[in-house]
This record gives sequence, structure tokens and C-alpha cells, in this order.
Amino acid sequence: MLPRAWVVPELRAVRAEQVVDTVLAEDFDPRRHAVVSGDDAAEVGIHTDPACRGRQVVFEHQDSKRLNLRVGDGPPGYLVVSDTLLPGWTVEVNGQPARMIQANVYQRLVPLPARECSVAFRYRTPGLVLGLVLSALAALACTALLWVALRARRGPQPAARSGPARPTEHRPG
Repeated sequence: MLPRAWVVPELRAVRAEQVVDTVLAEDFDPRRHAVVSGDDAAEVGIHTDPACRGRQVVFEHQDSKRLNLRVGDGPPGYLVVSDTLLPGWTVEVNGQPARMIQANVYQRLVPLPARECSVAFRYRTPGLVLGLVLSALAALACTALLWVALRARRGPQPAARSGPARPTEHRPG
């Protein structure tokens, strides 16, 4: 059984439509390489130092919005985290923004430098702020419409008179 996170020395770059078949092939070894689309592999490069597989991965913190890992010293390699790569995740390596790509169909992959490093994943719900702003605007619009409807229901307001009122004449009848 594989751990939740490990380091691999190389990428196996294939066309996007071949990723699933490559992962299902008998010669696929997730501890030796990660399968990525060719476009993603071009962005992060391809290392080939098998010694990086010995790099230790320690979980320092994890909850639904954060995952902090410490990766031991060694040659450059690729951190594979067997969590789903969804929109909203970002990653920093040693406090600097880093590239994260999809590997092995659904997993997260991050290139690692040739030294001990900290890897911090953060999640922010995509569209949350925009959704909150639109909801607030909709609530304001509904409140304004309710106010207009209540004023219209009361009927016309009597006009205010300006100036002194005239006495009413009394005529005997």
C-alpha cells in the first residue's frame, strides 16, 4: 500500500488522452514515476535521480484547508500527494509559490529542490468571495423592492400644506 505522500524521481509524460491507460498498465510503478500529460511535463522538467525516492515526507499539519509537509534532504524529485487536485488549491515550497500539476489521473504533484524543504498546500473555495458579494447585492435589491412595495400599498400620502391654514367660514343654515 502506498503512503499518502511520497517522492518519485521521474515523470512519464504521455498525451492527455493516454494518462488513464498508462496508469492502468502492468508496468506502472507509482514509486518510480508519476504519469502526467506532456504539456505539464514540459512546464516542470523531467528529473531522473532514483536516490530521491529515499527522501522522507513528514506531515506537520493537516485539516480541510491546509496541509503542511516537511520533505527531507536529497536530490531533486517530485512530491506526489494522493489527494485530489481540485481548483482552489495552491502550494508554496519554502515559502515561495510553486507549480502544482495533476499526476496519475487525479493526484497532486510538486517539483522539489535538492535540499530539505517545507511544502504548504492551502485551499480557498473558488468563487466564494464573488458569491458572497452577489448574495449581499441580491439581499439589498430584495430589501429595496420590499420597501417600494410597502410604500405603494399605503396609498398616496396627503400633501403637506405650506403656509397658514385659513379659517373655515360658518354659514347659518
